[in-house]
This record gives sequence, C-alpha cells and structure tokens, in this order.
Amino acid sequence: MRIERMTTPRVSCVLAGTKTRPPLLAEAIYLDTETSNNYDPETGEGHTWIYQWAFRWCRQYDWGRTPEQLLDALQRIDDANGLTAYGMKCLIFIHNASYDLSYLMPYFRNKYGGIGKVLATAPHKMITFEAGPWEVHCTYRLSNRSLYKWGKDLGIRHGKKKGLIDYGKRRYQDSPLYKDDWVYQLYDVLALEECVLSEMVAEQDTLRSLPLTSTGYIRRHGRKLAKAAHDWADFQKTRMSVDVYKSGRFAFAGGLTHGNRFVCGDIVDLEGEGRERDFRSDYPSQARCHDLPVGPWTLFYEYEPGLTISWERIREWESEYCMFITVLIGPAMLHKGETLPYLQISKCLLGAEADFKVTIEDNGRAIQTEGFAILTFTEIDWEILRDQYDFEYFRVLRVEASRKGPLPDWLKELIDFYYIGKTKFKNEKKRLKESGAGAEAIRDADISLTKSKNRLNGIYGLCATDMVRQDFEVDANSWEWTHPMLTEELIEEKLAKFYRSRSSYMRYAFGIYITAYARKDLMDMYRLIGPENFLYCDTDSIYYRSTPENEARLDAANEAKRKHAMEIGAYVEVDGKTITYDAFDPETGKDGKPLRIQRFIFLHAKAYAYETDDGELHCTVAGVAARDSKGYTREQELGSLENFKAGFTFTRCGSTAAVYLVEEPQIVTVEGHRISTAGGCVLIPSVKTLHDEYDRDSDFTYAEEMSKWEALYG
Repeated sequence: MRIERMTTPRVSCVLAGTKTRPPLLAEAIYLDTETSNNYDPETGEGHTWIYQWAFRWCRQYDWGRTPEQLLDALQRIDDANGLTAYGMKCLIFIHNASYDLSYLMPYFRNKYGGIGKVLATAPHKMITFEAGPWEVHCTYRLSNRSLYKWGKDLGIRHGKKKGLIDYGKRRYQDSPLYKDDWVYQLYDVLALEECVLSEMVAEQDTLRSLPLTSTGYIRRHGRKLAKAAHDWADFQKTRMSVDVYKSGRFAFAGGLTHGNRFVCGDIVDLEGEGRERDFRSDYPSQARCHDLPVGPWTLFYEYEPGLTISWERIREWESEYCMFITVLIGPAMLHKGETLPYLQISKCLLGAEADFKVTIEDNGRAIQTEGFAILTFTEIDWEILRDQYDFEYFRVLRVEASRKGPLPDWLKELIDFYYIGKTKFKNEKKRLKESGAGAEAIRDADISLTKSKNRLNGIYGLCATDMVRQDFEVDANSWEWTHPMLTEELIEEKLAKFYRSRSSYMRYAFGIYITAYARKDLMDMYRLIGPENFLYCDTDSIYYRSTPENEARLDAANEAKRKHAMEIGAYVEVDGKTITYDAFDPETGKDGKPLRIQRFIFLHAKAYAYETDDGELHCTVAGVAARDSKGYTREQELGSLENFKAGFTFTRCGSTAAVYLVEEPQIVTVEGHRISTAGGCVLIPSVKTLHDEYDRDSDFTYAEEMSKWEALYG
C-alpha cells in the first residue's frame, strides 16, 4: 500500500449540472473516523469524540485527530476547486454515514451556517446529508452490507483489516497512535474507495449516476425495461386514490413467522425425522406464478343500512378481481387442532372497537377474541381466516377491486434475468469447486452469484416500496428528529407527485399481493404437513416432523406446482435445463441429501435451534449476531440445545444499542485530556437474554386443548 499525503487538492474535471442539481466535482472523498467515549450507561453521563480520521482523495490520503482538522482539510479542497465560489458540490462517501455524522453534523452546521437537505428513512438513519458544498452519501445503503463483506464480495485488493485493533480501548485526541492504528484507519478508506470504484466500473456508472441505495440498481433496470415497453399508460390505469391506498396499507402484511404453541420451549426429539423445506425464490415465484392487480381500482361495494352483500357474491368476483375487503368482525374462535393461527392481533388493534379484547393470545396471534374490530384484508387473507376461525358476526363494509392478470412482460423479463443469473452462477461456482479451479475464478463466480441473488430479492423491495414515503427531518439546532403527520391532504399530494413523475412505474399493489400469496402458499403446505407435525415456520420455510404420508403429499404438490409453472411459462432455461419457479424444496445437508433434524426447539418468533444427525448445532435468534468480531459463533456460545431456554444470555454475540449524545461543539477535559466534542453516537454492547412467550406453569397440551374444543363445538 502506497501512502501519499494530499499535496494537490485541485482537480480539473467537473460533471455538468442539471436543472435540479448543481455541477459535481468528478473526484469524491472517501472518509472514515474512529471514535471513543467515557459514557456511563448507568448514569447517562459522559462524552464521546473523534480521535482519528482519514480520507482518500485523488489517490492520496489526508489524516488527522480532531474534527477541526478535518474541516480545515476539506476547506483546502473547497478553496482549490472553487466549490463554494462557483456553486459546485463534492461527494463524500462514508460507510454507515449516520454514525460518523452524529459526531460531525454540529461542526458542519457551525462552519456553513446551517445544514442542507437530509434524506433519511428513520431518525438517525440517513442516506444523504448536505452542508455547504459537501454532499455525504452512505455507502452502507448502497452496498447493504458491512464494509468487510462488501470488499470480500467484490474481491478488492485491499480489504478492511477487521479485528486489527482493540475497539474497546479508550483513546484520546492526544493519545499516541501506533502502526496498527494507522494501518487499520488507512485501510478502511482505501477499501471504501476500491469498493465504490469497483461498483462504478461493474455498473458503468459515474459519480452522478451512482444510485443512493442497493435497490437503486434494480430500480434503474426496471425503469429502463418499462420505458422500452411503453408501459406508462398501463401504469397510470393502476392509479390508487387516497381511500384505495389506505386500504392497501391496512391490507399489507409481511411474512408469516410462528411456531407450534404446544411444543414451545420443549426440546422435541424427532429421531432423525425432522425436516426443513424452503420455497424456491419465494417472492419472485409468487410474482411469476400468480395473477396480480393490473386494472383500475374501483369501489365495488360500500355498506349502507339495508344494503348488504353476501360472501358468495364476493366469491364470484374472485376469479377476475383482486380485492381489498374491509369487514367488521365479532368474537372469533380458532378451530380445534390449528397450530398455526393466522389472525394478527396488531391488525385487530388497528381497527379495534372499544369493547374489543383478545382473551387467548398465541405469540402475537389471536386464538380467541371478544368484542368487535374492523379489519382490511385481501381476498386471499380473508379466505384463510374464514377457513381457520369461527366468527360470531361479520359484516362486509367495503370492497375495492382491480382486474387481475399476469405481470407485465417487462417485469417478467426483469425477474427472469436475475433468476437465470442466480441459477447459472450457482451452477458455475459448484462446477469450479468440483474441478479444482483457482480461487480467483471461484471468487468471480461467487461475486456474480451474490449480485444476482441480491437483485432478484430486491425486486420485491421495489414492488413493496411505499408510494407515500414518510419524510424525516432533523432540526439543526436541537438535533431533534421529526416527521409531518400523514394527513389525507398530504397523502393526496404525495400520490399525485408519484403518479406524475416519469420516474415512477412500479405498482405498490404488486408488493401487497406477492406477500399475501406467499402466506397462502405457506399455509397450504402447513395443511399438507399436518398441524400436528408442524413445528415452526419463517416466511419461506417450514420445520416439521416428516412422515411418509406428508412427504407424499408435498411431493405431489410440488409436481402440481411444476406443471402449473410450465403451463404459464414460469420457467427459465439454464445450461440446457428447464428450471421452474414455485417449488417447496427440501433443505439439504453437506452430503446433498435432505437435512435430517434430530432435535428441535423454539421459544418464539425468530428464536429457534436444532441439531442435525451429524451432531451439528444450528441456532437463530433475532438480535444475536451469527458471529462476533473474532469469529466466535452463536452456536459456540450457546453450547448445547439444553441451554436454549428462557434466561440464557448471549454476551459475545449480542447486538449493540445506540445512544445519541447531543452537544454544542466545545472543548472539555476528560481524565486530563483536552477533547473537542459535539456529541455523537455511543454503541453499547447489548446482551441478549432468551425469554419464553408462554407461562409454562399454566401450559396446556395438545390433547387438553382438543378436549376443550370438543366441548365448545361438539
């Protein structure tokens, strides 16, 4: 690595401005800071500060110890290039910019008399930040992964020196720094520069055209295809009114994640008959294999006294229309034998009447309710609910419908392009490994595979992006984050802007229906597995007890899926083979055979563990990292399946909690050291203690609940 300190801060190339954007310097700054603190979580007192920083600029470095030195270095670039004088901008790339900016924003504000536009998805979750001639972009949002993994995926020459320094050691702005400290810091900005430049070369981008987020790549590709297909008129036909949009927001739900309440907290001995199956490219499959809303949205029915509609009438519409159905439901009771209840309590509470109450709850889902609630669902969801629950009373209040049909051809092309890439590069990587090919060839195939997988999955994110995005603003004086309330007037204004923009082309309703179909697919497989054999599910996978009967049913369902996919053209050709969408495939072990699970346990959603027949332990817990900075895994920390119980604490693999300190730029003395500080973000190691969602002392068995249901229903 060649180290040259910045001596020539001027560049000659400028990217021309546009109607809405000023001229942009053709060189960017790649910045990173290192921080320390003496914050005490118990008292809430202390300070945090930058003790080291460095950036890359024109293949040169600059570095320093304080924020003031950083601002001086940026000023030299400003002066040499006339940024402020000529109204130009210069990009600054920072990985996880929200963290670094929490330290730097007050200094930028004081230097330039305020801050400019801030684009954020939530408080302290910034994508871009502007102050003076500087426009900061967050490369974590561009890459959607850590800098270490980003560099590894791209195969850059100088990767991040992960674990080289002790992150917990307190350092001050006058502390001596040693070789490892500077190697770590300089490699951070070098790796960042190489990652951004590699992405730009691969995607043929300039600093002007580089997307802000990882979804931007797939958004750009889709926009190009939609434009070539002259899709604008069809897109406008799917326009949503404020009422339809609000119904869609209420109807939208994510993946179904739940466990069988009768075995919660128990180690289930499966004697090698435990299995896991996953849906193949689940969300792309739902999009390619089902009809979605493609026509105008129309109000089909609205309740008036004396004007009622039967469920049979709604069923008649299902063959031709997708529907948002709003209903008033009365007391609900789950049918006997159901181990995967569907009714979300959060959905009920959104429209709960004063007398509504959940009398029996199952980890966020309702088994029994009292009183009334108003809910909005798709016809797909409502069919599942009617199949699982008895409602003492229900009345349809509103039905909004759109003609259903297959995806536009350009969107099929987009999905197929990345599905082919995912399959092709997966096969290529396997072939190269088996043939003993060199590491570079395998790495190139792996990079292409990762990109295809990420962008294939990103298509759903594109479909599910809310048209009425919440605006988050930060006050430059108090640093408080606020967002305006979404009134009907504001929703109408944002919808009008969305449909007016020639950059818009995706139908939000597609995202609503893709997840609805995915939930139905999962519920259908749950039925074939059998409620008594079901253990746990998470969006696109199910863990269950395997029997000859349910395996035969699942295999038959897979064959039906394959035939349907072939009939509608939901397949691709890769290396002379036909690969269909929409299959429920067995998860395989290292030997390529179906995974055999010996023992399984879950505590609640996103908290489960199991052992395979080779004795290998697997563990997944939300908020617990797969491994710590030194490579120590959560399975190593757990130790055994017997430890997976309420009260066990993950310390090494626990996550972090962010605490934001807000101060004016000032000089303080900490343990005899003069420190320049303006607050910042303190990441406090956060342990994760397992808990049980159920009261084990008053638990009930499957047989006991069956008896209860028999008494209720006869």
